[in-house]
Amino acid sequence: MSDLSSADFGETPTIEVTVYRHGEVIHRELVESEEAAAEVVERWTEEPGVECSVDDLSVHHEAGDILEPEPTALEDEYRPSAEPEV
Repeated sequence: MSDLSSADFGETPTIEVTVYRHGEVIHRELVESEEAAAEVVERWTEEPGVECSVDDLSVHHEAGDILEPEPTALEDEYRPSAEPEV
């Protein structure tokens, strides 16, 4: 039986670039490095109305890892008073 390693197949892409036009996904591309992701972003942002997001797929999250937003603290002057105004 032969031993296979990741070197036999090359690098596995771990960064995904997602391209949006007016909020709709128009392109996704997997790349192997931050430099390659930057090149994809640079190429696509030349198009009008296009935005890109870059996600590192090598970071694994579990349900408890996602941080939930903290409730915003109201300043004292905006808190409702327990006593009615007269």
